[in-house]
Amino acid sequence: MGDWLAGLFGGAPAAEDAPAPAPVDISEGATATPAVVEPTNPLLKLTAADIEDSPPEKVVEVLHAAVETTPDINTTLVETCCKRLRVLCREPDNCSKCDKAGTAPAVCAAMAALPSSATVQLQALAALVNLCSGEANEHRKNAVDAGAMKAIVTAMFNAPQNAEVQEMACIALQNCCYGEDKHAIVRRNAAAKEEAIKAVVSAMKAFEESAPMQEVGSATLRLIVHRVPELRVQALELGAPPEWVKPISQNSGTGMFSSRLNLGFGTTRRKKAAAGAGK
Repeated sequence: MGDWLAGLFGGAPAAEDAPAPAPVDISEGATATPAVVEPTNPLLKLTAADIEDSPPEKVVEVLHAAVETTPDINTTLVETCCKRLRVLCREPDNCSKCDKAGTAPAVCAAMAALPSSATVQLQALAALVNLCSGEANEHRKNAVDAGAMKAIVTAMFNAPQNAEVQEMACIALQNCCYGEDKHAIVRRNAAAKEEAIKAVVSAMKAFEESAPMQEVGSATLRLIVHRVPELRVQALELGAPPEWVKPISQNSGTGMFSSRLNLGFGTTRRKKAAAGAGK
């Protein structure tokens, strides 16, 4: 598929400045209806159309503000913000702006705040996929430092029967672990520390009849253990067959790659599988 400062947006009004509650009819037989409380933060009043026209910095602000309203979070607003960040990150220049604006911490906070919302998890995971796509290793480092590995793996453990969440999470793990830079090993170890290997192996076993899941899962495991022998051993101990973690060969045509989602949620693998099934 927050950690931002509420004070940045002015915070809640002081007690003496709070509006008086609406009168309630307590006559015999009457049913009291709670007054509808309008958000005081103007950012929380933005519509989907407003957000879809907003730059990265504004979207991140709105997302933080929405998450700060716990426990009364506007799920639709959070989902819309994550979707907008996903779309913005398709284009390299905007992706860099999203990274600088703090997309990773905002998205991770949204995932933690709404763990049971599959739509939020999918949009947030897809945003991380695009944020960490291509050769922008600094984006990957920033995402991992912001807690992306924990957020991704938690999403997998919270939705073990949701194939879309499992696949999208695997692609997010791939993009976070991708690279040959010095920090790549740190990222892979961070994934393992958050039990990413266990999560991927479990997903592949849960969806053993799904060709897309087997393909994306194996590719993910191979990236996580790439050049970290002890992680390959860990994967085998967790039940991964040797072919799931075979070494990546840069010369075989099956080397590492980083994905970017340009057409929404459906992975290329899933779309091809669906098209084949319809023939």
